[in-house]
Amino acid sequence: MVKDQLPAFSSSLSSIVHCPAAWQRESCNSSSQAIPVIGAVGGALINSYFIDHYQDLARAHFTIRRLERTHGEQPIREAYRRL
Repeated sequence: MVKDQLPAFSSSLSSIVHCPAAWQRESCNSSSQAIPVIGAVGGALINSYFIDHYQDLARAHFTIRRLERTHGEQPIREAYRRL
């Protein structure tokens, strides 16, 4: 199924980066080579956002667990409900 979609994706990508004139080929070639780099940078940026988000969640979770061990589960839950 994915293999069937690859030619369509490739042709649509080549139409975006298509360079009709000979003098444009060098800039066109460099722009087509930049596409994977842009994708890699975008993917790394999204991954860093997810990592930051889940680290914040884990920090909050374990802070609450530490408070529950120190002060007991019931007072912490009551304080949370009051928020």
